Amino acid sequence: MRAQHGGSGSGTVNRSRWTVRYANTGALFVPGLGVVQGMNWLHDGDLVVAVDQNRTLTRVNAKGGTSTLATDVGAYGVIVGPDSYIYTANYQSIHRIDPKTGDKEVLISKNRVSPRVLNFSPDFSKLYVGTYMGNGGKIYEVTLDKNLDPVGGLTVFATGVGTGSYHDALEVDAGGNIYVVDYSTSTLWRITPAGKVSNLHNFGSRNYGHGITWGNGVDGWRDDAIYLPQPYNGNNVVDVVIQVPSREDRTSVV
Repeated sequence: MRAQHGGSGSGTVNRSRWTVRYANTGALFVPGLGVVQGMNWLHDGDLVVAVDQNRTLTRVNAKGGTSTLATDVGAYGVIVGPDSYIYTANYQSIHRIDPKTGDKEVLISKNRVSPRVLNFSPDFSKLYVGTYMGNGGKIYEVTLDKNLDPVGGLTVFATGVGTGSYHDALEVDAGGNIYVVDYSTSTLWRITPAGKVSNLHNFGSRNYGHGITWGNGVDGWRDDAIYLPQPYNGNNVVDVVIQVPSREDRTSVV
C-alpha cells in the first residue's frame, strides 16, 4: 500500500469537483457543486453524483456541465446497475432510479436496517448493504432475481465489520470479495464470499477512506488497486493494491 496526493479520476475540494491525474496534477472540473457523497459512472459516460444540500442526484457530463437527474433522493451510497438504473441508499431505504426520467421506486424499506452504502455481487445475484448507526458492524445481503428485484428481505451476511456506526464505502472485486471502510475503527475490512471478515488495513485515528473506487488501468491508475480519499488527512488519496480487478469492467471509463 502507498499514499498518493491526488486521486483516481476526480475529487471534491471546497465543494467543487476537481479532476486529478496520477501524476498529481489537477484542474477545476465543476465549481460550487456542493457537499457530495456517493457517485458512479453512468453507462453513457456521465457521472451521477449525490448532492447533500438539495438531496438531488446530479448528472455531470464530460465538460463539467450539470443537470438535475432526480430530486428528493437524499442518497449517500450510489451504484449503477447492469440495467443502467441507479441504485441508492439514503439511511431510510434503497431506491432504483431511472436515469432518463428521474422516476424512483423503493426496492427495500428500512425495516430496522439503516442502509448507507451498497454494491452488487459479480453475477448480480446479490446486493450487499453497509449500514449507519445501531447495526453493530453488520453487512447485509438480499437475493436478486434476473430483473434485479429483491427476493425476500435483507439478511445478515457478515458481522464484526467495524462497529457499523458509519460504513462509508463498499466495493466488490471480480472474485466476489467485499471491501468496506468503517469510520469508527478507521479500518478497511475485507469480507470473503463466504462471509469471513479480516482487517485489511488500519489507517489510524480519523485517517480512514471516505469512499472507495477501483482504478481503470489508464494513465497510471492500476485496475487491480482500490483508491481511497482521505479528507481528514490533507485530502490525500491512499491506494491499496489488491491484485484482483473490480467486479465491473472499468477500462471504458477514462
